Amino acid sequence: MEGGKFFPMNKLRQIGLLVCLVLSFVVGCGKKPPVVLSLYCSASHFPVAEELAKTFRQVYGVTVVCIPMDDAAHPAFSTPEDRDSRKRTKKRRKTQRDVIFGSQQVQQLKIWMENAVYKDFSQFLLDHQSGDLYLCDSLVEVQQLDEFELVLKTQPLAYLTPVLMVHQDKGPFYSVEEVLNSHETLGIVRREVGGLGRETDRFLQNLRHKDPNLSFNRLVVFDNETLLLEAWEDNQVAMVICWDSTAARLFPEIGPVALPRTEVLAVPLTMCDLRSGGDYKIMEFFSIFASSEKGQNFFKQFGYKVK
Repeated sequence: MEGGKFFPMNKLRQIGLLVCLVLSFVVGCGKKPPVVLSLYCSASHFPVAEELAKTFRQVYGVTVVCIPMDDAAHPAFSTPEDRDSRKRTKKRRKTQRDVIFGSQQVQQLKIWMENAVYKDFSQFLLDHQSGDLYLCDSLVEVQQLDEFELVLKTQPLAYLTPVLMVHQDKGPFYSVEEVLNSHETLGIVRREVGGLGRETDRFLQNLRHKDPNLSFNRLVVFDNETLLLEAWEDNQVAMVICWDSTAARLFPEIGPVALPRTEVLAVPLTMCDLRSGGDYKIMEFFSIFASSEKGQNFFKQFGYKVK
């Protein structure tokens, strides 16, 4: 109590976690290596995850290594030369990153991405039970992780919806129905690929039920949103269904076509603290940081909607 007023409970919680965080470094100094967290996320959300991780390290001194779980060709899996190895902090951070990406858990993930027929990441986590955090854009996966008892807690951080991106030279299209009745192609991601795949599939299934005469033979399916948008940029497909946050981040000059609000959901982007994590206190502190005003501002900057 200060001046006759109590601190808010969430403030006390944050102070307590900060104390635990500081103590973990003080007590462990010279006795064990510093804590390094691994954070799974879709390549779609990798940019904002990296920004959160970078700022968390700068402020609190804890390295968080972001691992894309739906794109085996992502640059994160490469090991570029350290451009500034003279700086000790950069060299140490590179070593920490290389240890994570050279670990058995990440090698298993990469093999799974390259070879798995059905890419259900919640099933992968059930089979391998590794990692600290998962930034998940699928309501179904969050529910599965809870049913599998793989999560300690979850925290919605932002919200996103599927939108239709149309090439300007392909004529005016204002709905998916118009596209499916045309001679153009529509790009989508696979049904099991995170929240985007599941929401796109649910939306298209509803269209099938509403109008059985719609033609679905012009669909082109991709393994992830990165490949989907690369094909769209290369004019291999005329239109795509992607996340509104990705459209806002990569193509701010192009206005996407909003899908009917009665047909699509605002999907929460949820931070999942995994039971397989190595330091629950610091994992929770990272989730609190991501939901703080500073963390929420990062999501806004990258095109996400927040409360």
